[in-house]
Amino acid sequence: MITENMHLFEAAGLPEHPDVRAIKFDKDGYLWGILNGKAYKMDTKKKTSECIGEGVMYPSCMTIAKDGTVWFGDSNGMLYRYDVSNRRLCSYNAKPEGVEKLTNLSSITEMRNGKLALVTYKNGVFLFSPKDLTSKVLMTHDEEGEPIIAHTSITPDGDELWVGSERGIIIYRMRDGHIRAIRQSRTAVNALSDNAVHSLFVDSENGV
Repeated sequence: MITENMHLFEAAGLPEHPDVRAIKFDKDGYLWGILNGKAYKMDTKKKTSECIGEGVMYPSCMTIAKDGTVWFGDSNGMLYRYDVSNRRLCSYNAKPEGVEKLTNLSSITEMRNGKLALVTYKNGVFLFSPKDLTSKVLMTHDEEGEPIIAHTSITPDGDELWVGSERGIIIYRMRDGHIRAIRQSRTAVNALSDNAVHSLFVDSENGV
């Protein structure tokens, strides 16, 4: 018989009343999170924590790349790369040349090619290359021409970016830039029950 239960996790060094924005395990079993606008690395076995970049960055989103690099984004459109092995934090301005505004990063997703899809709340979706440190605009409007107000993003297969927005799930195909959407509908079987999508997850079978 399998039983499931939930319990409160506490660790030395964490805020007393944490407001959790993001959490994710790395390949070594450490838990990374954004709590009260600060980044933490937590050892769940020893129940200890370490604040990363305190006073330097105030992250709003994060991801852990396949190579173990931890990336953070903030409300000013800045990216921060934390090299775990060297304990070094580097910052990058992710705004492409010629773009007026890139602010309020809400999600970072690593694609199959290693580039980072940067989703903002109101300024669109961008693609950042960690190799040459350049960015480009992927999309600012959905397939119906409406501005994208985004909350989160994932990639089920590394080739498509799924963006949770106020107008449903916007899907961007990386190879040709094709955009489609899944929205609330009374007739479609696979439709959403509500258009406002704040969280997306991929299961072990790449189901969303």
